[in-house]
This record gives sequence, C-alpha cells and structure tokens, in this order.
Amino acid sequence: MPDNSLTKDKVRDAGKEHSLLVTDTQKVQNLCWIQHPLIDSHINSLISSNPGINWLQWFKERFATPSFKYGMSLGCGTGPVEREALAKGICKQFDGFDITPDSIEKATQEAQAQGMGESLHYEVLDLNEIHLEANKYDFILISHAYHHVANLEHTAREMRKSLKADGIILMSEYIGPSQFQFTAPQLEWMNNLLAELPEKYRKNLRTGEGLKGPIIRPSREFMTQADPSEAIRSDEIIPVTRRYFDLIERKDYGGTLLQFLLADIAGNFDPRVKEDKKLLESLCAKEWQLIRDEVLTSDFAILVWRHKPFARYTKSFLERIFSR
Repeated sequence: MPDNSLTKDKVRDAGKEHSLLVTDTQKVQNLCWIQHPLIDSHINSLISSNPGINWLQWFKERFATPSFKYGMSLGCGTGPVEREALAKGICKQFDGFDITPDSIEKATQEAQAQGMGESLHYEVLDLNEIHLEANKYDFILISHAYHHVANLEHTAREMRKSLKADGIILMSEYIGPSQFQFTAPQLEWMNNLLAELPEKYRKNLRTGEGLKGPIIRPSREFMTQADPSEAIRSDEIIPVTRRYFDLIERKDYGGTLLQFLLADIAGNFDPRVKEDKKLLESLCAKEWQLIRDEVLTSDFAILVWRHKPFARYTKSFLERIFSR
C-alpha cells in the first residue's frame, strides 16, 4: 500500500464511514452478518462451546486470570472491545490506537461517559508506522483491525518489542483472501445459497429497494479505490506473525460464506420468527460443514500468540537485569 497522504485520506474516510455504521445498532444488524444475534450465538458456540459465552469471556477464563495490568488495543476504532475487556476484568488499563480521528474522538467520549476515562487512553496513530516503547505491555488486543495493516512485518516487530516476556496477544481477525479475491468454490457456494433464498430474505436493506443480486469477486483496482487498507494482506497475517510469535491457540469461526452472503440482507432474518431462525441456522450449519469437510477454509479466527521460547527467555532475563 503506497504511503502517501491521498492513500491515508482514503483509509481515514473509510474508517469514518465504518465508525458511523457501527454506532448505528439497527443499521449494522441489518447489514452485517457478524452483528446479527443468531450469528453471534453461532460464533460463540464455535469458540467457547456455549452460545452465551463470547470470545472475550472465553479468553478471560483461559488466559486472563488474574487480570493483565497494562494492555494495548491496535486499530481500536470507537473502543467497544477494550471497554468490554476492561469490564470483564481481562485487563486493568489500555492504550488504544487508530488512524481515524473521528473514531478516537468517539472512543474517548464513550470512555468518559462510562466512567472509564482513567483506564483508557486513546491516540491517533497509523499502525503501519507505529513505534512502541519496549517491554511496556502485558497484553495486546486486536479486533478486526490487523487485516487493514499493509506493513505487517513492521507492526509485528513493534509488538514483539513492546510485549513483555510473559505477555499475550489476542486477535479476532479476518484471515481470508486478500482484497476479497474469493476462491472459485467459495464464490460458487455463496451464489448457490443466495439463489436458494426466498425473495423476502433477499430484500436489499442497504438501498431499501430491489433484491440482492449475485455476489461478484471485486477487482483489486476497485478495492484499492474504495479502501486501500481493506484486507490488504489478510491471507498473510498468520504466516507473517508466525515469524515473530508462537501461535498457542486458534479457534476458527467461519464467515467464509456468511460474510458476503448476508451482507445487506442480514436484517431480513428475524430471530423472533421460527422460520427465519431455522433458515439462518441452516446456513450457518452448511458453512461449517463445508469447513469441517475441508471443502472451504475459515475466513475468520481467534488467534492467541506469545513470544517464541528463546525470545521469551531473553526478554525475561533482560527485564530482571534492568529491574534491579
């Protein structure tokens, strides 16, 4: 991704639009698969085996007892994830960084409104250029933001530098095809399932008129024009991060079909209506069966990382030396 002011302006504009969307609860539930309550329960079941326990609570019980002292949230947006992590007792204090000034302003305002202003500090920073203090953080949190990073190697090195020897990184991420260059089977399955839906479920809730048409693979040129950061190197997140950290836990939760199949139509499935609930659950089951059978791979995953053994030992040794 070219590093120039025009590109950054496009990324900030896309971030501003996203922050407006996520703060409109009804709109985001109508348009986005992952915000639908039934999808939320489905994802929770895949991660924690309990539809009522989400990824943060699952992480808290496995990795964050006792609480981490000082955390960092990369690509924090308007701040809902670190506020929830703070409320759940995962971490006692966070620094949050995001490239979009509007998002940082809203995150700061919301932290103050919820009485968390002393525990949450926010700053506008580009993750591609971030420079972090050494051995500062016990915990790093990234929620649906790392796939916007072009300079993965730089950001991973900075995380490695700033994370303490026994620190943990938690990611909930899109790790599918970069710039949404869907595989042929993926695209075929999405359109087959869409075509099978009765018309009432295909009403386009973004435009408010007509039916959702076939899903197409966007050109890279279109993606770069719309948002140069979107899924820029998403399919490299795991291999690049593995160079710097050990992956100690992975929980796939799909989205390979559902993300784009349900885009702009998710709100047509009313969770209170038995017929709607049954149909949406069948779509979830179909996607997961295809992933289990290795016909498709999961485009989203929870990833938990820690320092590689030698780096962990070296960091621990140096921390003991300099703390004397």
